[in-house]
Amino acid sequence: MLFRSDEAQTKLIELPQAQVKIAQREELGRDIIYLKSSPGQFRKIGRYLYQSLGFWLFQILSLIIFLGILIFNLRQQRLITDQRYARRLQAPAKAKRGIQESDKLLREGKTQEFFDATFKTIREYLADRFHLPSGGITAITIEELAKEKGIAQEVLDKIRKIFADCDMARYAPSQFGQKQLEDVFQALKEIIDYLEKQKI
Repeated sequence: MLFRSDEAQTKLIELPQAQVKIAQREELGRDIIYLKSSPGQFRKIGRYLYQSLGFWLFQILSLIIFLGILIFNLRQQRLITDQRYARRLQAPAKAKRGIQESDKLLREGKTQEFFDATFKTIREYLADRFHLPSGGITAITIEELAKEKGIAQEVLDKIRKIFADCDMARYAPSQFGQKQLEDVFQALKEIIDYLEKQKI
């Protein structure tokens, strides 16, 4: 402080004190960037995802699943819309069940029931195989089918014989011996096996 005398009055002049800036204590580490302690996972420069085996295995598996679903859906759609295709596809399975039923009745010695099951099996198989009404399978239909589809004469003769024997059994089932029944059953299997192997 400085004092100055004056005649009129004494004035007190106060000089501003020098401002002293106290430096704040620096917190260590705030302005330092440390190096990484671990470099992380290395990857070869220029190696892309499509170059890995796992990527391609996943792609192939996805494609196989997609194609499988697509084929299944197309097949199901065709079974619904194409009756001829559906009947042709179901014919072998139905015939197999019929053959099993005939075999069971043959072993049990039920002659009349055996011929009924055999006639039903051959008639429904031919109807489904060639997309015809089952009630429309007659001797005349068989002849026409043989000419149109190129069925071997030997197979045609077996079909005729089964139909004739089934008709005869309705009136006189007792005249058929065990050997004759076995021959009819064998002929039934041979006819279906033959037709399943033919692209007709």
